[in-house]
Amino acid sequence: MNEFQELPQIQYIFTIFFLTLGPMKTIPVFYKIALNLEQKDRFFLALRSSLIGAILAGLIALIGLHILDTWKVSLDAILIVGGIFLFIQAFEIVSHFSKPSTPQTSAIQENKPLRLLAISPLAVPVIVTPYGVVAILLFMSIARNNLALEITIFGLLLLIMTLNFIGMLLADHIMRWIGIATLQIVGWILAILQAGLAVDVILKAFKNLGLITKS
Repeated sequence: MNEFQELPQIQYIFTIFFLTLGPMKTIPVFYKIALNLEQKDRFFLALRSSLIGAILAGLIALIGLHILDTWKVSLDAILIVGGIFLFIQAFEIVSHFSKPSTPQTSAIQENKPLRLLAISPLAVPVIVTPYGVVAILLFMSIARNNLALEITIFGLLLLIMTLNFIGMLLADHIMRWIGIATLQIVGWILAILQAGLAVDVILKAFKNLGLITKS
């Protein structure tokens, strides 16, 4: 019996999506880009980038799963690869905690119209990260032939994109009252959680393959 026939809880999927696709990383970048924009332009930028992110995430879920099926990629292979990538992201967050870097968004803002900024860097790669793509494929693979879980995943993706939109609209207030340091601390704590979840995913795949004994 496959370990993930005991379907992952909604909280589990939401946590991974929040860490890889959520507003924790979007807010600081949007704040830098939109610093000198008028309110209506900020709204347009936040709305457009969130919609593009939602469309991309939905397409990845639909097309990516079809490609995996065509290539006959096993669930355990996706679990192992997904766990490794999620662990790498968590490790990068933790290892760079004391050396925060901010993107050079001022130059980008001067050279790009808002409609292009909404696509890059906001929608890709800030909102829809490579690790987010892995997470989407991971859970869609687990949800194969389970329509209810597939619908739940799409609903959670929509919720995450809505949180990104709200976070960008409130970026000024969040950065003013919470600050980048607090966001980094919260992100660091969540990264530790993500690393644990990533290891758990890999162990489940190893158990499915009989490489380790089930406890």
